[in-house]
Parts: sequence; structure tokens; C-alpha cells
Amino acid sequence: MTVTADEGVLLEALLRHLDRVPPLGERTGTDWSGWLVHPGSPLAGDDRKTDPYQVSHSVHLALVVAVDHLQALATLVKGTEKAGVREMLIHTHAPFTLLRAALENSARAVWLLGPLLRTERVWRRLVMQHADTKNGEAKAKLLGTPRDGDPTRQRIRQLLVSAGIPESELTKGKLKLPGYGDLVNDAGSRTPLGGERAELFWSACSSLAHGDLSGTLAVLDREVTATDGRVSWLKLTGSIKALLVITKATLDMAEYAFELYSLRATAPYEDWSGRST
Repeated sequence: MTVTADEGVLLEALLRHLDRVPPLGERTGTDWSGWLVHPGSPLAGDDRKTDPYQVSHSVHLALVVAVDHLQALATLVKGTEKAGVREMLIHTHAPFTLLRAALENSARAVWLLGPLLRTERVWRRLVMQHADTKNGEAKAKLLGTPRDGDPTRQRIRQLLVSAGIPESELTKGKLKLPGYGDLVNDAGSRTPLGGERAELFWSACSSLAHGDLSGTLAVLDREVTATDGRVSWLKLTGSIKALLVITKATLDMAEYAFELYSLRATAPYEDWSGRST
């Protein structure tokens, strides 16, 4: 597509934001010192309460996955430059599929680390493991290699009780992982982006990833090229503006997740009641 002057300004802004990706890749692609969980830190305590399903390990993986998708997005969007001329192809749906994965994994990290109280952080990590165990059983069954997840589920229940959650409260509902929309909303509420806006961006990306008509018409640029009175033919092109806005929000979420990890992994912290977390 040939961009207008206004679109050119938006593209330049998009490229500047994508320049924020390589520093994140340096952290996930190397033995970054910031991953160290210091003894006595809140995260070290969380890890002890969730061992062998450590909170820090789950957050580390979420951020690796988020940055991997951001790196793919940067590669896809930036294109190639020859003789001072940059050739770019703005795809319609694919960039938003990558953004969806980057946003929900960044938000997953924030969701795990965000609560002030250790009990809540431990619960979140363990219900996520409970859901993952269930999903693993289902996949193994489809592959013809059934596995028994009962020992893992029992271990999770024991860890929850040890963390201070009464056995009587470990109902089916209490062990159910919230949907990813809820996770993204919760994470967004802890940032200037806000919960509803974060969920809106994630939902729009999900709709495009699924190929839904609603997301396609709501997000992409379109032009009516012909109509017979009942049916219109549309030319759909990638929306640079939408791509810019959601890319910025996703990078903000990822960078906040790294900051929160550093806080939980290094700084002693007390909540408002004075209890150690």
C-alpha cells in the first residue's frame, strides 16, 4: 500500500516504538542479571511457597513468550531497507495476532506479580498450574499417551493450604483460572492504560486472530470499491493507526512487567498493614 503523509507520520512513530523491542530481547535472550531472585525478596518467598511451580519461573516464561512475539512483530513490520528506501508491507491480520500473544503474556506476568499479598500471588500461580495440568491431560489423551494429573493436583492443594488457604475453600470454583480477558483487565488496571482499555485492545486483537467479521470491520481500514445495492465489495488494508496504538500499549505492559519483576525480586516490601509480603 502507498501511505499518505499522515500515515507516514504514524509509521515513523510505530518504528520508534518498535525500537523499544531489542533491549527487551537482550533480557530474554541472554543470561540477564535481572532474573536473579535475591534471598529475602518477596519473590523468593513466593517461590518457596509454590515450589516446584515457582512464581518467578512462570513470569520468566511469560516474558520470554511476550518478547518473542514482539520481536516477530518488529521483523514483520520493519521490512527491508535498500539504498535509503524502506520497503514495508503492513499485513491486515497477522500483526494483531502477534500483538495478542505479546499483550496477554505481558499481562499474565503482571497478573501473577501484581497483588500486594503473598497469599494472592501464590493462589494465582497455583491455579494457573492447576489449569495447565488439566490442559496437559487433555492433550496427552488426544495423542494417545494418557497421563494422571491427580498427584499434581493434590500437590497444588497441599501448597495452597500451606500458604494459608483453608481446605474448605478449595472448591472447584476457587481452583478455576480466570479467563484471559479477566487477566488482561486486572493487569491493565495496575497501569495507566486501565483495565477496560487493555481488555478492549486484547479483545480486538483476538477477534482479528480468529478472523471474526466484527474485528475485521472495526479495526482495519476499508474502502467500498463496488456495490449492487445489497452487497458491497470492500478493499481491506492494515490500519497503521490501530497497529501503533496497540503496539505502544503492549510495550508499555511488557516494560511494566519487567519493572514489577525487578521490584518483587530485589526490594523488601511491606503492604499497608505492615505485614511482610
